[in-house]
This record gives sequence, C-alpha cells and structure tokens, in this order.
Amino acid sequence: KKFPIGSDLTNTAYFKKSLPQLYNAYPNKDVVYKISNLRYPKLEFERNLQKVDVPLRVLVQIDGATVINLKLSLKTRGHLNIKGNVITGSCDEIKTKTVVVSSKIGDIDAGLANDIMDDLFSKTIIPDVNAFFKK
Repeated sequence: KKFPIGSDLTNTAYFKKSLPQLYNAYPNKDVVYKISNLRYPKLEFERNLQKVDVPLRVLVQIDGATVINLKLSLKTRGHLNIKGNVITGSCDEIKTKTVVVSSKIGDIDAGLANDIMDDLFSKTIIPDVNAFFKK
C-alpha cells in the first residue's frame, strides 16, 4: 500500500508526541514501512462475522536503514454478508499484538508499540477493506 503523497504517516514528525525518540533521532525524515506476511492469514467466517489473523513483520526504515523491527499479529473483526456470489460487509475493529524485535532508538514499550501499530493499520487497512466491501 502506498500512502497518499504528503501523508503524516510517512514523516517522523507524525511521531513527535507518540514516539519522541524516533523524531528526536531523525527529525522531519521520510519514513518507509516494509510490511511482509510471516505466514498465510487465518480467516474465520461465522454468521455475519468475519475474523482475520495475519502475522506480520514491520520494518520501519529511514534513509534506507531499518530503525525499528517489529513482529506482530494483526487481528481484525467485522460484519459480513454473503448473498449468492456477492460478499459485502465492513471491518469494524483492528488490534495488534506487537513485539519489538530490535530498535536503534532505544527501548520501546510494547504497549506503546501496540498503540502505534493499531493507529497505523486503522488508518490504512480498515479504510481499504471497507472500500473493497462497498464495491
């Protein structure tokens, strides 16, 4: 996924309050997120409910170097309707369980890492999934 040009998420200034050590070490620098699956997603469909669990590696890079390496489990929940071969619905909730594998900016609290990843994915995945379901 490419963020829109000028997205706050792609500059360290976005983290000035939530992760000040990143901003202080790299003020007003461009941020690149490299996100890869660690295995295939696990999907569950129940009556009017969908659940997805995706294990991911997230590399936060600045000037081509990995500054933060995260491993996380991304879980989503939402509503699902299937009529014939048409699927509609919405993604209503996203949660992450994050482990900081390495950091070049000092210790990062796991709870803070979770909050930041929840915010990041809520601003990227939920809108994309909901836009897909509205097609």
